[in-house]
Amino acid sequence: MTACPGPDDLATVLDSEDSPHVAHVESCPACQRQLDDLAGPADVSVLRLAPAGPSDSLRLVLDRLRAEAPPAFDAVRQTLPDLPPSDVPGSLGRLGTIDLRRVVGRGGMGIVFEGFDAALNRTVAVKVLSPHRLPDPAARERFLREARAAAALHHDHVVAVHAIDEAAGLPYLVLQFVDGESLAERLARVGRLPFEEVVALGTQAAKGLAAAHARGLVHRDVKPANLLIDRATFHVRVADFGLAKAPDADALTECGLIAGTPAYMAPEQAAGGAVDARTDLFALGAVLSHASTGVLPFDGESPFVVLDRIRSHAPPRPRSLVPSLPAWFDDLVTRLLEKDPARRFATADDVARAFETRTVTRRTVRRRTGVALAAVSALGLVAATVAFFRPGWIPEPRINPSPPTAPAAPRVGFVVEGREGEWATLAEAIVLAPDGGTITVHGDGPYPSATVLPGDKRLTIRAAPGSVPKFVPYPPGAKAPTQFLVAVNDLTLDGLDVDWPVTAPLFNRAEDSALRCVVVSTGGALTVSHCRVTSGEYGCGLGLLGKSATVTDSELLAPRGSVIAWRPGPGPAPTLVARNSFRAHNALTVLAPRPSPVAPAPLRVESNLVVADLVVRCFVDATPRHPTPLTARRNVFDATTILGVFGLRGLTQNFSTPAAMAEAAKLNVAWLDSENVYRKGTHYLEGNRPNQFATMPSDLDGLASWRDFWGQPDARSAEGAIRYREAGPGQKRFDGLDGTTEPVPAEVGVHPDRTGPRGRR
Repeated sequence: MTACPGPDDLATVLDSEDSPHVAHVESCPACQRQLDDLAGPADVSVLRLAPAGPSDSLRLVLDRLRAEAPPAFDAVRQTLPDLPPSDVPGSLGRLGTIDLRRVVGRGGMGIVFEGFDAALNRTVAVKVLSPHRLPDPAARERFLREARAAAALHHDHVVAVHAIDEAAGLPYLVLQFVDGESLAERLARVGRLPFEEVVALGTQAAKGLAAAHARGLVHRDVKPANLLIDRATFHVRVADFGLAKAPDADALTECGLIAGTPAYMAPEQAAGGAVDARTDLFALGAVLSHASTGVLPFDGESPFVVLDRIRSHAPPRPRSLVPSLPAWFDDLVTRLLEKDPARRFATADDVARAFETRTVTRRTVRRRTGVALAAVSALGLVAATVAFFRPGWIPEPRINPSPPTAPAAPRVGFVVEGREGEWATLAEAIVLAPDGGTITVHGDGPYPSATVLPGDKRLTIRAAPGSVPKFVPYPPGAKAPTQFLVAVNDLTLDGLDVDWPVTAPLFNRAEDSALRCVVVSTGGALTVSHCRVTSGEYGCGLGLLGKSATVTDSELLAPRGSVIAWRPGPGPAPTLVARNSFRAHNALTVLAPRPSPVAPAPLRVESNLVVADLVVRCFVDATPRHPTPLTARRNVFDATTILGVFGLRGLTQNFSTPAAMAEAAKLNVAWLDSENVYRKGTHYLEGNRPNQFATMPSDLDGLASWRDFWGQPDARSAEGAIRYREAGPGQKRFDGLDGTTEPVPAEVGVHPDRTGPRGRR
């Protein structure tokens, strides 16, 4: 056997079947695989079933590569020399009145641009037929058929066609521009979608397909790449009706071609048989299975293996891959993926209703000529049926059993105490939980989440034994919400890891910033234990704005913000912050209490390890009725500054002298110091300079003057060089104080293995 050609020589096979390397490639499986790889993934728009012959394997590969491998954009531009240039800087060119900004998609049939229509002052999508397909009358007709099919549809979940035009002999469509991404891009980025997103996707896609089916159109290529998602609203639109088929349309594909994409193709479509609306529903089921599990229901090393498995293998049920998915959804997808169209949902409207009601009627269907008997009962009972056996009976297709399933995956998802089943999102579990209920989270996640509002329910959300569930913002990035949980009644969190690195707005009023914390309590009692909460730049971890709060045995991280924002309320109920580990820019932000004849509730800060630039940032009022009691006991304060006082309304109420700043501090705070450890060189008190962003230090020059300032010379605190010892990866424990002659307080700080989710006992 001759040596295999190199990549450049192998590429000549794609250009011409007269290449001298064709004979070698026909007999060399390694070169066939390499040739197949040149086209990327096997996402086939038109798959040729060539007649039998000695070169079948190679010709199949060549046909697929030629059909779907688009040329580079620079090559496309060179074939369009007559396009007038655009006057807009940075534009790629101009089609009619539309300036082309950038390429947003490519496929075997065409190229999609983002464009701007100056005449109508709107952003549009422009789809042009690939120049190498212009000589093909069938391709040109299929392209225009997409325009006619989609232009007849006017629905909120279908991409609208604004116009059909031609420039320099090149036909193009002007389409509605969707500012977002395709489901294919989203799945490539996140793996699988949160369950509530899958529900929204399925509902909206089904409604879009129902609109098409109502006009007699079958899409025939429903796949993630043809479902477009608005980035801001998660609004879903069905796109690309290039393969849409009307009942009275002439066939435009030649004999031996299968239209569609193998991984999402219905069995009847894969066999080249008749298609109808239920064919699209099978494809939708494959999309939903993929989106909810991250795994294709039918997969293989080549398109032909995929097609064979679609016709002959039962797909895995979604719950066998992701046990937290609800049973009704598992039934819905399984029914959509039935081999026999008669066993699927009858219409896309039925699918949309099943999503909206979250119920699926189980049914049994038998196939025979002219007769289909279904046994359906709302109570799950099977009604009696009479079967008429006669010549013409169509036996059920033979289905190879799926391979043995792997051992059950560890339990994941959200369980509501007192209710059967598991839910995939916290929001769904909260809806189903009763007032005073408990939600247990199984598995480590991560669990993407938007802002969750429990309403007026009292809730406990806790990690299951052995689980450390992590919550992350959704959508990620700049559009992510600054809040995770906002509670107006009692809320208990135990064992959760909330990783929320979202940049918060800067220079808002202090009250507004507190309301934008990752976890906010505005009305009830908040209890946080064995949790880790990480906030982003200028953000805040916990907003303690309710009746009372207890934060214990937790790790709170805010490298450029505050870990806790606290507003003292009236009455005796104290807020306790104890045995926590802080690493932050500002450890505590204390808001001025609302005017009240009653003294504000105290804050107790006990046995914490605080590594911060500023321990307490206090927004003060010029004429407070009562100072806020703040007890600090047995803490390690490894900080640049202990107390910073700032005018309540920002820079307009700063302090002209250190004496004025010190007076404002005493009017607003009653600091009780007991058995704390301070870093040598700490600034104990500072505030803002008049009308400047810089801070002004006080005249206090050490621990002795700090204790005298508060009238507590016997506080038994100490100051020196803080020494640590390692206590695990990324953890440290107070180990002593150097450079001091004072007695070092005992049992200060907190043992790291008692903080955060891993420290639960």
